[in-house]
Amino acid sequence: MIDGDRAAVHRTSKLRSRGTSAIISIDVCDFHPFRDGLVFEFAEYPESAALADLDRCGG
Repeated sequence: MIDGDRAAVHRTSKLRSRGTSAIISIDVCDFHPFRDGLVFEFAEYPESAALADLDRCGG
């Protein structure tokens, strides 16, 4: 989604635990403000519940 000089992206990624090789799908939201046609900041917010599940798989 783009609104003026700001963009938001929703994506799904797969993560693998190096310790256990467990794999999960995780939703992530990225926010990108632009200045002079370039991204000048990057904020990423992963689905914390899925990350906690992956951590529990390795525990």
